[in-house]
Amino acid sequence: MKKIARPLLLPLILLGSSYFFILPYIGTAGGTFRKAFPYLPYIVFAIGIMLSFRFNVSRSFHILILMLLGYYGYTLFLQPARGDISSKIVFGALSILLPLNIAFFSVLKERGILTGHGIARIMFILLQVGFIFRLLTVQDALLYSNISRDFISLPALSIGPLSQAATGAALLSAIIVSLTMIAKRTPIENGFFGLLLALILACSFYSRENFFTLFVAMGGLILCLGIVQKSHDMAYRDELTGLPGRRALNERLLMLGRDYAIAMLDIDHFKRFNDTYGHDIGDQVLKMVASRIRLVTGGGKPYRYGGEEFTVIFPKKEVASILTHLESLRVDIEGYSVAIRGKDRPKKSEKGKIQRGSKKTGHRVSVTISIGVAERSDETGTPEAVIKSADEALYRAKKKGRNCVSK
Repeated sequence: MKKIARPLLLPLILLGSSYFFILPYIGTAGGTFRKAFPYLPYIVFAIGIMLSFRFNVSRSFHILILMLLGYYGYTLFLQPARGDISSKIVFGALSILLPLNIAFFSVLKERGILTGHGIARIMFILLQVGFIFRLLTVQDALLYSNISRDFISLPALSIGPLSQAATGAALLSAIIVSLTMIAKRTPIENGFFGLLLALILACSFYSRENFFTLFVAMGGLILCLGIVQKSHDMAYRDELTGLPGRRALNERLLMLGRDYAIAMLDIDHFKRFNDTYGHDIGDQVLKMVASRIRLVTGGGKPYRYGGEEFTVIFPKKEVASILTHLESLRVDIEGYSVAIRGKDRPKKSEKGKIQRGSKKTGHRVSVTISIGVAERSDETGTPEAVIKSADEALYRAKKKGRNCVSK
């Protein structure tokens, strides 16, 4: 439940603060600020587009281009609101197409920006712009009335100025983006959810002064923060296991106090396992082991050291106080078997190759780990020296026959 609720905090805090604190301030701000305020979304979207291009995050790149074009249409036709057929067409496009596009791009894979897939997605965006331009040129009132009419005689399906079609698009998009966010659990997916929420609110109350501008800017900011978080994870988090990587470990070592212990963990005979079952299965085993190490008790902070090695830091701990926790971890991994699909079974996906902890039939294997642990002392006064001492203890564990803890 916490993993689902946590991504909601940032959008709710930013959007709530915007409504209760920033929106009232805009109405009383000086003339210079009020003149500059309408350009805020352009600045936010431009920053997001540059960040997306820099880190090659294609989905957010395309969505932010859509948002920029959508806001430009808003400033041309809806600010101030005119009530003519052109403004109605533009609002219909904003309230229907933008949410659906966010949902559509959220389920796509990252395929690059300056690639065939990236260019095809740009063409898809331009096709929509051309369609809207065509509607504005023809100004077909009958077509607009068909889109904006109530399909079901139920007032609850129309939210404020949103038509039933726009309400349906918002609900469908919210379901898709929410499910994608829960399934993938990445900063970008969290950003898509925040942007969609801000956009739906902006369209629902667009007639209120400054509301649309402020909320689409906040939505863009939420996605920008997601891009920054993703870039941070790329630098500091191991992509395969999801654990903090070597760079994060090195920085953490610099912040340790005088008392701490460090454990080095190594998967036994992992090279032989890879040679026997292949690297794809080996990667799945690494993920499984990492998922168990993540649950280590005793205040340990796990890291991927490299290859089949992991590191666990225990701040303000001595070896004697953490041996039972490391032994429990060793036993947990030893008893966590892996069921490998038979060759005659269809391979539905890469994740379907193995079933971690499954009780289904099939060839089952398990892995064990060896652990070496050391603490800071007068002889090992630096983190590097403690790691070296833990490595030596790990070597002793392997000499004892592996699958044990040594100090």
